[in-house]
Amino acid sequence: MRIRTIKPEFYRSQDIANLSREDRLLFVGLWSYVDDNGVGVDDYRLIVADLFPLDEDQVETRAYVREGLARLSRGSLLTRFTVDDRRYLYINSWDKHQRVDKPNRPRFPRPDDPLTSTNEPTLATPSRDNRACSKEQRNRGTEEKDKNTRPKAAEPIDLAADLFEKFWAAYPRKIKKLTAEKAWRAAIRRKIDPTHIVEAAQRYAETSRDTDRRYVPYPASWLNGGAYDDKPEPPPIAKHDRKVLQTLALKEKFRREVAEPSALPWNGAAS
Repeated sequence: MRIRTIKPEFYRSQDIANLSREDRLLFVGLWSYVDDNGVGVDDYRLIVADLFPLDEDQVETRAYVREGLARLSRGSLLTRFTVDDRRYLYINSWDKHQRVDKPNRPRFPRPDDPLTSTNEPTLATPSRDNRACSKEQRNRGTEEKDKNTRPKAAEPIDLAADLFEKFWAAYPRKIKKLTAEKAWRAAIRRKIDPTHIVEAAQRYAETSRDTDRRYVPYPASWLNGGAYDDKPEPPPIAKHDRKVLQTLALKEKFRREVAEPSALPWNGAAS
């Protein structure tokens, strides 16, 4: 738990006024529950244990917190999302309203990190009134002692490392893997969906299967050039398919000439 401060504008915010008094208390309590990057584990049991440890009826309190989180999410005050099968919640507009001096290294990813999926139908959009919620400062206190013992959050690029191997397996020309991996990481830092890159590489491999490998770009060049956003080309026609199409074209030409004798070259010669 962390010490936070609340600005007076919080109580005049229309978004906050639309909440019940119980949900306002829950929302304020979440500010102390989340880390310095505004993210905490989305588990109502942990939240109850931190915010309401002395409530006698824990069953009722858990139901209130579980339903309150859903209401805060529907009210665009929270974003609930999943990374690596673990659920998190993020207080919207945290960066705009909170000022944390010397924040600790984040333990949990943000909603805008790669490989993140939302648990709600839409991502919350901060409103004008919500922008006046609060500015909070971090009181580090005794937590300064154990900051070096906290587990480090996994980097988003590391989370997508296994997808690079899928990309490498799919791409039709395997050369200079280390350079390709560097270009892959650069694309991830540009917030390119790694799954989109893998699928594009699979499509490119299909459409270039009859292309001389000397004319296939290096993987790094393909990535740096943003070729994963190119419009997919139709698959090439195999040689035996070309022969079939040529035969059908000749048959169609013969059918037209029989159906329209005047089109024959010798018709009309006598005239």
